[in-house]
Amino acid sequence: MSDEKEDSRESFWNIGSRDRLWFSVLASIFFVSGLVFVLWYEIEHRAKDDVYETIFNVIKVIGPMGFSAFTLTFFIFEGRDSMSLALERYLKGRFEKGRQEGRQEGRQEGFREAFEAMRTWYEEEKANGHTFKNPPPFIDGDGANGNEANDKAK
Repeated sequence: MSDEKEDSRESFWNIGSRDRLWFSVLASIFFVSGLVFVLWYEIEHRAKDDVYETIFNVIKVIGPMGFSAFTLTFFIFEGRDSMSLALERYLKGRFEKGRQEGRQEGRQEGFREAFEAMRTWYEEEKANGHTFKNPPPFIDGDGANGNEANDKAK
């Protein structure tokens, strides 16, 4: 995921080409809504019956408002990318941990099954007077367990 993202990044601010439109739209929304708020505040609370002072105060805020909108939008996009990377690492680690636990449980279950099968076989052979005519569990009568030593002994 990060390799393809790195290839598409061209600008100093690390905004990928696929995110530039959304970045511009979101930054514009923040900028305009901030200016609307400042204009409302100037008119409602600070206006001293002087339109020119209100316009001057709104113009003074345009620069910092644009910088704030850009910075907020940048942090939103970078935060999204950072959180998705962290979430991906967390989920991958959690998956691997669950996988390892599943393997361990499988080994334990397999050992229990093999032990029970061997015990059952031994009890049956003991009841038959230790004749050992039947092969142990997991070994076929014709040595088809993958053990070449058993195949050659016959």
